[in-house]
Amino acid sequence: MSKGKKIFAIIILICACLSMTLFILKEKNRVSFDKFSYGESKFCYEDSNQIHEIKKQDLDSLYTILNGKEMFYEELSCGFSENIAVCIDDKYTFCFAQDGDSYVYLKEKNKYMKLSKKDYENMVEILKKYNFVFLCI
Repeated sequence: MSKGKKIFAIIILICACLSMTLFILKEKNRVSFDKFSYGESKFCYEDSNQIHEIKKQDLDSLYTILNGKEMFYEELSCGFSENIAVCIDDKYTFCFAQDGDSYVYLKEKNKYMKLSKKDYENMVEILKKYNFVFLCI
C-alpha cells in the first residue's frame, strides 16, 4: 500500500472513531424513563391554585412526548417554576417554560430538553385540561 493510501486510511479511521464517539455522547444525554404510573399537575400562578391528578391516558401521552429526549445544560431565561409543573411518580418534576418556549426543565437532573413544535403543541393541549395557561410570565 502506498504512503498516500495509508494516510487516507488513517484519516478515514480517525473520522469514523470521532463520529462514533459523538454519537455515543449524544445518546448518553438522552433521558430514558420507566413508564409513568402516577402524576400530578400543579399550576399555581397569580390567583390560580390548581393541583390535579393526571389521568392515565394523559400520563401515557406525556411519557411519549418526554421520553427519549436529548438533555442539555444551559442557563435559559424562559422562567421555570415548580409552581407550573408536572410531578411524576414522586421521582420527576417537569417545569415548563413560562414564556411559551418549547423547553422543559427536569429539576432532578438540572437539565433541559427542547420539544419539537408538534410535541410542544400536544403537551400544551394535555396541560390545558388541568387548567394550565401559557404564556404565564
